[in-house]
Amino acid sequence: MMGEAGINFSRHRSKHVAEFQGRHLHYVMTVCDHAHASCPTDPRGDVQLHWSFDDPADAQGSDSDRLQVFRRVRDEIAEQV
Repeated sequence: MMGEAGINFSRHRSKHVAEFQGRHLHYVMTVCDHAHASCPTDPRGDVQLHWSFDDPADAQGSDSDRLQVFRRVRDEIAEQV
């Protein structure tokens, strides 16, 4: 799905926030309301941002319906960036 937008994610992986505890970061960003509400205060960042997007993991319906939600959120994030 990211490849459709010309983005190669093959060398990336999701990381749990615990991997960053005790570290100081320049930016800490959450992109869904659930993450924003449950994000701990550590790690801290010089700038803490929250952009509210639908969580595509909550999408319902067929695989095709759910894929469309992931694509829509991907495109919304690209617009915001």
